[in-house]
Amino acid sequence: MPAWFVYIVRCRDGSLYTGISRDIAARVRQHNQGKGARYTRGRGPVHLVHSERTASKGAALRREAAIKSLPRAKKLALAVLGGAFLAALPTRGASPDASFDRVLVPAGPFTRGSTRGADDERPVRVQEIPAYRIDRTEVTRGMYAKCVAARKCGEVATELLAEPDLPMTNISWNEARAFCAYAGGRLPTEDEWEKAARGKDTREYPWGDELDCAHANWGNFENEGPCAGKNPGRPSPVGSYPQGASPYGVLDLAGNVWEWVADKYDRDASRRVVRGGSCCSYFVLPRVSNRNAWDPAHRDGDLGFRCVSRR
Repeated sequence: MPAWFVYIVRCRDGSLYTGISRDIAARVRQHNQGKGARYTRGRGPVHLVHSERTASKGAALRREAAIKSLPRAKKLALAVLGGAFLAALPTRGASPDASFDRVLVPAGPFTRGSTRGADDERPVRVQEIPAYRIDRTEVTRGMYAKCVAARKCGEVATELLAEPDLPMTNISWNEARAFCAYAGGRLPTEDEWEKAARGKDTREYPWGDELDCAHANWGNFENEGPCAGKNPGRPSPVGSYPQGASPYGVLDLAGNVWEWVADKYDRDASRRVVRGGSCCSYFVLPRVSNRNAWDPAHRDGDLGFRCVSRR
């Protein structure tokens, strides 16, 4: 006997519709022909974003009702991350930091700054900081969806939570701080960020002193720049350039997306520092000591973040 399925489709306007069917492909075609549910008429084309097999029509109806009763944020997270998401979701108030892949950076000195960059990187000095752990990659859309579903982060546009392995972008400094608090951490300081990228020596890039297009997603803006035709000119899924790892094994500290850090910019306290360069800022090399700073409310498609914790 044919199985019954529960499905979710995303409409052209970004809204979600949940239904049941024995033949999902045929049902999606009906929606796109204007012959499906009244809700989807005029909102096509629709795209299937989630489906679940159930034991019977009754089970499918019950599951459909349960999904429809979810807050939009949890329904969106289910669509983005799949059926296992709700079962894995931490309970309200619980700290989910154990589920984040963080790399230990040991206590000790490191060299901060460079004589090869802008004058705000000087003077070169040795800093001593305690041990900490830093996210191996930038925070992803999938990670951020969990925070939205837990109601610890505000809702965002549906398209910003699609493709869950992409870095989460278009996030303000305060929104990044809120996520890190949810994740049992905080934004890194400039010292912590630069030490994680550089290690104990004075290298210019996380992998060494020679810059090339194969080690990081940088250098392509609208098909112009030194890496045009080699790098995509947009953010890549995190961890796509493992050869660009730092001495501690931290990924994507050069290029991909700019990253918020905790510090106010010392030359304009109204701004907050960002580090690392991005996919699309080819006129700024993704050097470990390079500094930029924006208004804390600023959002951009190549601006993301990562978190640190003490354990």
